Amino acid sequence: MLSPACCSARGEVAPDSSGGGRKETKGASADDHGAPPESEPPPSVVVRYFDESIELAPWTYCFGSVCADGMPPENPPDVGSPEEIIVEYPLPGWSFTASFRPSDDDCGRVQEVPLEPAGGGAFVLRPAGNAGTYDVTLFGRGDGDLFA
Repeated sequence: MLSPACCSARGEVAPDSSGGGRKETKGASADDHGAPPESEPPPSVVVRYFDESIELAPWTYCFGSVCADGMPPENPPDVGSPEEIIVEYPLPGWSFTASFRPSDDDCGRVQEVPLEPAGGGAFVLRPAGNAGTYDVTLFGRGDGDLFA
C-alpha cells in the first residue's frame, strides 16, 4: 500500500524470517515460460521514488493455484511528494491501477487511476486528485492478480 501526499506514498516492506532486511519473493523464471510456481506468492512490487526504492509484498493475491487474503499494512512507509513514482513488476503482461484514499478518512472518497506503462515491466504513477496525504493501494492484474 502506498500513500502519496499528493504525493506522499507509503508502502510496507516485509521483514525476512531472520527479523532483518527485506523479504524477497521469487517469481517465475524465464525458463518457466511465464507460468507461476504452484505454491509461491507473486513477486514483490518495486516502488522507486527520488533516489530510493522499496519492495511491497502483495498482501492479497490469486497467483498460480493459490489465493490468499490479507490486510493492508497498518503503518506503510511515507515516500514524500515526488512528481512521479516508478512501479516495477518482473512478470510480463501485467497492468496496474492505483487507488488513492485520504489517509485520515477510512470512509473517504477513493479515486482510481491506471498506471502508465513505461516498458520493461515499469509503470508510472503520478499524483491524482487534490493536494493531501493519501493511502494508495496498487492493484495488479496479469496471470493472476494482487494488491500491494
